[in-house]
Amino acid sequence: MPSIRADVGPLATLFAFEAAGRLGSFTRAADELGVTQAAVSKQVAALEQRLGRKLFVRRARHIELTPAGGELFATTSAALASVARAMREIQALDHAPLTIALSIAMSQFWLMPILPEFTDRHPDIRLRILSQDDLSNLSGADIVISFQTDPGPDDIRLFGGEIVAMASPGFLRAHRIATAADLLTTPRIQYDTPNRSWISWAEWASHARLDPPRPSSHALSVSRYQDALLAAIRDQGAVLAWSFDGEIPFPNGELVLVPGPRIPAPGAFFLSVADPSRPGVREVVGWLRDRAGRKDARSRI
Repeated sequence: MPSIRADVGPLATLFAFEAAGRLGSFTRAADELGVTQAAVSKQVAALEQRLGRKLFVRRARHIELTPAGGELFATTSAALASVARAMREIQALDHAPLTIALSIAMSQFWLMPILPEFTDRHPDIRLRILSQDDLSNLSGADIVISFQTDPGPDDIRLFGGEIVAMASPGFLRAHRIATAADLLTTPRIQYDTPNRSWISWAEWASHARLDPPRPSSHALSVSRYQDALLAAIRDQGAVLAWSFDGEIPFPNGELVLVPGPRIPAPGAFFLSVADPSRPGVREVVGWLRDRAGRKDARSRI
């Protein structure tokens, strides 16, 4: 099967032909290409000989495309413009920021508090943080941090987790909670996501070997995990929080553990990379893995 190179021939003939057809002059084409008028004329003649068709009608002061020349010009011009556009876009990647995609909660409670360390260490690497709860359909993200129960072979594990019940010190002063059963008699904040990776109060009660609480007993129902945590910090009720690799979240005391089971998460957080060869990706991935391995990197989630 003939190669594209064999079918197309020397690219110099196409560049000369495209410039001459666009500018309507061998002389102007030569000026643009930085060669002589004779060189352009020779390249076009070689292309005509290869095709066995005249591509231009030579006039005294200008040239005109023949029907065959017009057909070839339209295709050649579009093809070269497409190649040029792709090359510009590839070159622009080196100057565009690296995009890290992750959930809003992971961004707010994990990445943002530690991000200044990376920017201080790598001021030349620009980052774009894309935080959204639905990470199932991403395009343009260089690095994705997501909770997965079935990771791919190239995904990098950051940390696993457990679900624990927590409440603010102010809430505990107002409600006596000595046992897990006591907790089910107090206001609780329900995270009403349909995502099955999140543990509900009914599942928490089942792990504690208790009867499920009445849905009407929830103090508050929210659609975002970070809102549930913020409501709990403000004494609105107990909340189910995530603890990673055995570390207790919120070591500053905004929330504290209350009696109850520690429920293993059904998966773990993984990091996936679109193009490992892109400049800056290796440094970002290395830093993220290092931070995920430190105790204080997981403390606030």
